[in-house]
Amino acid sequence: MRQNLLLYLMFLLSIVLIACKAQNIEKTDELIISCENTKSKLEFPLESAELKWLQTNSEKCSRINEFLGTFEYSDDSIEYMQTFVKMKLKNENYKLERFIELYCLLQKNPAALIDGTLDKKKE
Repeated sequence: MRQNLLLYLMFLLSIVLIACKAQNIEKTDELIISCENTKSKLEFPLESAELKWLQTNSEKCSRINEFLGTFEYSDDSIEYMQTFVKMKLKNENYKLERFIELYCLLQKNPAALIDGTLDKKKE
């Protein structure tokens, strides 16, 4: 009886592990595809530091792709993310989400940085 129970538990554990591994593979595949799209849109030269950064930061690379998709891969959004990646290489403290917030803010109000209309609580 104990042997059967042990075999049954091992069988259930293997099913759970296989399912978890499949989910991780799907997520990894999505990140890879998304990042490949980002790299093609940003058009950094092969072997460039920028391209290497994108390759080693797949989650950020995927997030950049989401951002670009939101703004329909406009020339302006692509140029903005190219600038972010270049700046990130010079200063590791730059945060992608903050750059995205700033872009969205400026899309709503292009003069927000100079007209004093920034939400003071969020500064």
